[in-house]
Formats: sequence, C-alpha cells, structure tokens
Amino acid sequence: MRNKVYTAVVGLLFIIVFDVIFFLGGGESHGMAEWVSFAFVWVAYACLLVVPLLSPKSPSTAVTTGSTAVLGMVYFVAELVAASVFMLLFKDEWVAALIVQLILLALYAGAAVATLRANDATAQAEAVQEAERSAFSGRVDVARQALLVARDDESRRLIERVVDDLRSSPVASSSAAAPLDEAISQQLAALVAAAEDGNGEAVATLCESLRRTIAQRNQVL
Repeated sequence: MRNKVYTAVVGLLFIIVFDVIFFLGGGESHGMAEWVSFAFVWVAYACLLVVPLLSPKSPSTAVTTGSTAVLGMVYFVAELVAASVFMLLFKDEWVAALIVQLILLALYAGAAVATLRANDATAQAEAVQEAERSAFSGRVDVARQALLVARDDESRRLIERVVDDLRSSPVASSSAAAPLDEAISQQLAALVAAAEDGNGEAVATLCESLRRTIAQRNQVL
C-alpha cells in the first residue's frame, strides 16, 4: 500500500512539473509540434496508469500487472524522448511529430493488446487448474469421509485403497476424463452412504468399481 502511495505521488509530481515547464516555457504560443507532443505525452501517461488495471485477476496478478506496467513505462519513456526532441528541436514539424508519435502509440497498442491477451489466457488456465485442484481435493475428502464412517475393518481397508488410488491419480483433468470424474463423484457419494449403513457388500462392490474407474481415468490422462 505504501509503495502504491509513493508511486502515485511521484507520478502526480511528474505531471505537475511537466505541465508547469511546458506552459511557463511559452504559455500558449507553442508550435503545433509542441502541442501534438504535449497531447501524446498525456496519452502515454494515461496508458501507463490505466492499462495495468485491465489485467485479469488471478493468482499471478502481480506478475501480469507488472508486465503491462513495464510495457507502459517503456512506451512512456520513448514517448517522452520523442516529444522532447520535437518540442526542443523541431517545434514546427507537427506532421512529422504526429506521424512518429502515432507510430509509437500503435506499437505500444499492439504490444499491450498481445500482453493482455496472454495475461487473460494465463488467468483462464489458472482458473481451470484451481477448479481441478478443488474438485480433486473434494473427491479425496469424500473418500476420507467414507473411511471415517465405515463400521468394520474390512470396509476401512477397501476404502483406504480407494483413497490411495485417488491421491496417486493426476490432479489435472480433461474433457475426455470429465465423464469419469462425474462417475467417480457419484460412486463416492454412494460409498459414503453404504459405509454409514454398514453395508459391507455394497462397500466392497463400490470400492472395486471406483478403483476400475480411477484406473480408466488415469489411462485417459
């Protein structure tokens, strides 16, 4: 939080100093190239502040936001250099100033869009991974619940094998494994009910079925 405050203060001071120097250096009697450059510096500054905020929220938000911030800083510095050249040396070359700074903006926009798309893809992949981890953990927890409510040693032994099989299976899933994941979840729910009822025969049947289904899932993945 403190770093964000410092960054905001520095940014505010910069733009105030920049505006003061610009207007004290000539008031409103600037050449067209100077006004064009002044406008583009403000555009670059706005991009530096706003574009990083467009990065999607994800576990790697700090990294994705940092990548867009670095890109924005590179563009801002390049724009500031180009603007300074036209303001100091080519005050009346407004067409050249416009073309050069439009090119810089276009390069930045293309890079920013590509970066944001990559960040969005990363966020989506992380969301899928988190959902898979949550589903995997949920299935293991249900199997452990069945183990806790089992009423005889033989049922516990069989359920422990199911727990071991689940824990050793891949966390990640796929569209091909989705029906098997659903079947495992349904069979685990039935296993908990059978264990609670003390139905050893049903527990044995369900454990055997679960181990086969888990093995099939492992082969698919």
